[in-house]
Amino acid sequence: MAGTHRDYILSIIQFLEGANLHESARRVERESGLFFNLNYFEDCFIRGAFQKAEEYVSSFTTVNDNHCSTRIIHEIRWHKFLEAMDNKRYDDAKSILEEFKDFERYNPNIIAQMTELFDLEKFRSFEGLPGDPELERRAAWEHIKKYLKANQRLAGKLRYQVGSPNFRGFLPVIPPTQAAQSSASAGSGPQGNGNLRMINGNLPCCCPRNRRSHNLLKFVIES
Repeated sequence: MAGTHRDYILSIIQFLEGANLHESARRVERESGLFFNLNYFEDCFIRGAFQKAEEYVSSFTTVNDNHCSTRIIHEIRWHKFLEAMDNKRYDDAKSILEEFKDFERYNPNIIAQMTELFDLEKFRSFEGLPGDPELERRAAWEHIKKYLKANQRLAGKLRYQVGSPNFRGFLPVIPPTQAAQSSASAGSGPQGNGNLRMINGNLPCCCPRNRRSHNLLKFVIES
């Protein structure tokens, strides 16, 4: 879109923020698809508002747009699943498993592998699962930020919210050209390798092997 149109949209968002109409500001961001509020998305993810987090990011990209989008959405659903397990909402956890059908193209056994957690009396004793969910989400967020910045669908759209309580502006996280270059280097398709390693030819996994020699599905970024 023309720069003037973007400027108008940004002015509307800033006005809504200044008027404490935060939900309306997020709606304009989603519907315009021009500005992705990293502060809001981070807050949703860290505090466990996973449905809101996925709804927000899905306004900008879908699970199969590219491999960065696939990994972002997988991470959200994975932590949503863990939260349900932590709270012993096993019926909800089983329902969430259905959402992982989107990832069966990468690992046909993903649901069966995750189902094994239901058989553990204390699933957090599973090797590779930290005991503090919030600390785990904060660590995962550092990985998610890298996927966001490398995602071509979000090139030039990522913004940090800044300013006083009465006026909020937005600072770009990464220049559009640099974001596009980062995305290109990471691969444009869902199966692009980027800087991720594959485990046993399945989905990138950020959960280490357990003592029963199975793999749970999460993502690991190699430094």
